[in-house]
Amino acid sequence: MAARSAPLAVGLVGDIRAFREVDLRPRVTGLVEKRLFQPGPAVKTGEALFEIDARQYDSAILDAAARVAEAEAALAKARQDVERYRPLLPACRRSRSAGWRRPGRPS
Repeated sequence: MAARSAPLAVGLVGDIRAFREVDLRPRVTGLVEKRLFQPGPAVKTGEALFEIDARQYDSAILDAAARVAEAEAALAKARQDVERYRPLLPACRRSRSAGWRRPGRPS
């Protein structure tokens, strides 16, 4: 029998796993509309990974803007009331010093 080279092949069954795996979790809630990365290659710090449906956040911004406008209107009305009642303050002080009391209030 003559010496000859034979291919070395071994058939094995197993799982292949990445050396490093990372669980991705969003910082915000919402419906994911689009994945912006391909599985496998590395991603850079700060790189956007997903596009999230903005309608929920747009609605929250509009709601907050409406509440700000409502609060500003209430503040403007309060300032108008102060300016309207300011001239009456000296007369009210004179009436109280003369013994006037608001009805239903104890002396």
